[in-house]
Amino acid sequence: MEPINQIHEALHKVSQALVEIGKYIANAMKPYVSFIKERKIQNLTKDGWYLSVKFLDTFGTIADSIYIGNNWEDEKVKLLFYNRVLEFIDEYALQIKAKMDNNYPERSQISNELFGQFINRNNYSFITLCLSQINGISKKEIGIDFFSSSNSEQSIGKSTEANSMFELIKLQIQTGDRNHLELLRKDYIGDGLNRHAIMHGESLNYGSEENAIKALLLLDFVIELCDDWKEASKKWNHSKITS
Repeated sequence: MEPINQIHEALHKVSQALVEIGKYIANAMKPYVSFIKERKIQNLTKDGWYLSVKFLDTFGTIADSIYIGNNWEDEKVKLLFYNRVLEFIDEYALQIKAKMDNNYPERSQISNELFGQFINRNNYSFITLCLSQINGISKKEIGIDFFSSSNSEQSIGKSTEANSMFELIKLQIQTGDRNHLELLRKDYIGDGLNRHAIMHGESLNYGSEENAIKALLLLDFVIELCDDWKEASKKWNHSKITS
């Protein structure tokens, strides 16, 4: 019986270790849950920064993201954020391209041209093509016009669990009156990343490096949104069938 007792004791130790690991992860995630609940990510969204969960992981620690979100009104913090993004954005762009090519092989020719424009900093061409792909991908993959305030908020978020990482995506969509956002407002005057002014030829000076990076990260955000939304919808539909 001794070997059986030894196995039982070993399994008990493993079980205890797993419990402790679970407690550690739960405690580690508490600040992120708070970050989600307090909607600090929306401070960046209002200025045109849409950030995927993968990007936040690449950017730094949970504490880094929370610090940026909590102190976004400080111009020094905005500069800190932007300079940090510049350090890795070209390498990160290649990861976005790989994801786009894998998910949407029918767009490979467009992808090659799109990311070539980004690497060469042909910002005007990159931004307009990028915005068109964002719209096309969201419509085809999940049936949503991302830039339409009338249906994207309503459609996104009906099928996710509270405090999941997908909440970070949802919060950047559900920001109240989206027509007040730099990206989406129809009466925008300025040189920021505003879809309406750019795609209708009203904006003439939108080709900044910052706008190009915002457009790139928006593409990354939408690709992740489509993946996560479809996965969440499967779970939601399954729960409806089995309930």
